[in-house]
Amino acid sequence: MVGHYMANNIVWFRNDLRIRNNPALNAALAEGGEQSALYILDNRNSKLGDFRRRFIAESLADLAENLNQYNIRLQVLSGVPKEVLRTYFDSHTEYRIFANKGYASEEKEQEKLLQSIPRVELCLFDDGFLLPPNYLPFDIDELPETFTAFRKKIEQVGIESMLDASTDNLPSVIRAQSNIGIDPAHPNTAFPFRGGEYTALERLKNYLWSSRNILTYKETRNGLLGTEYSSKFSPWLAIGCLSAQEIFFEIKTFEREVESNESTYWLIFELLWRDYFRYVMLKYGTRLFKSGGICGKDMNLVEPSNAIDRFDAWVNGQTGDDFVDANMRELKLTGFMSNRGRQNVASFLVHQLKLDWRRGAAYFEEQLIDYDVFSNWGNWAYLAGVGNDPRENRVFNTKRQAEMYDPGGEYIRKWLD
Repeated sequence: MVGHYMANNIVWFRNDLRIRNNPALNAALAEGGEQSALYILDNRNSKLGDFRRRFIAESLADLAENLNQYNIRLQVLSGVPKEVLRTYFDSHTEYRIFANKGYASEEKEQEKLLQSIPRVELCLFDDGFLLPPNYLPFDIDELPETFTAFRKKIEQVGIESMLDASTDNLPSVIRAQSNIGIDPAHPNTAFPFRGGEYTALERLKNYLWSSRNILTYKETRNGLLGTEYSSKFSPWLAIGCLSAQEIFFEIKTFEREVESNESTYWLIFELLWRDYFRYVMLKYGTRLFKSGGICGKDMNLVEPSNAIDRFDAWVNGQTGDDFVDANMRELKLTGFMSNRGRQNVASFLVHQLKLDWRRGAAYFEEQLIDYDVFSNWGNWAYLAGVGNDPRENRVFNTKRQAEMYDPGGEYIRKWLD
């Protein structure tokens, strides 16, 4: 069994593939003694498409190199996480496992399983938020039903006053030099970047300090082409190569030393949206995955008899709507799509194709490099009218949207020609 040859103090990595600002890793290192590390790659195809698999593989290569600085060996196992955990730990050996908490249902089940194994002590830490739950000025049960009300409550107290700016003496990060045999990204992709903490920090530095593109973020964030219309932090955030808090403090430093404007504020605003969707799942749990969403609406949705054909046409970018089709082909070929595109294709699936919104959410889960269970399902429910702020008929006119955001048709030509 594993316990016979590995140290009994184990850092269990999940969506926190970094060495900086990592509460579980910090606690394990403070404990001293011999440490080892574990990551379980969920090999179910419905959970992990090729693009995210590649990005995770690159990120794990970086993490392994960085852990070597602490003489910690990273072991990567593949399988269904609960089954791997059940067979991995020898109940006759004592283990101390350091991990950052999971907040979605499957992650909580994994923690519950470990806590049921004799001689296993699971030490859990808050991570993944800009503002961890214990920092909130209210209980989760009192989470406002709209983002605006949530944001105002937070801003009234002040984010910076709630956080400990513990960014001193952070470890240096290196990039894995080994070739892990991964195909290059599609030449037209808006996200040509490599996975890993090193590239994440380089992007953060470049977007703020070198290019200063953050100063125009609010104006350009609805773009469709190229690498610079948005921060592109989301894939690294999704698997924890970069922490929301590190981004926040870097922006605050930039505001003090260079400039503070509406765009620098707006990026922090987006980090708060990300937190909000996490809190929504903490409050409502698996209700978010039901057809009626957190509203508990009885949808009585009867899909058209040709629902499968309609869904396949949507997936393959063959609906006949050029703007939708261009975005869906970009997603299929690169694993990435702009936020503007995501809103349009989601609206089209729900309102024009009359399909169950959960089909789209599940496809995004498989396909997106930056898939995040909270933001993905929260945004889909929101657009389907069964999430927060359940406004009726949140319908996007895709023709009008194309005229506004792709007036010359350059984006459509790039993906449909």
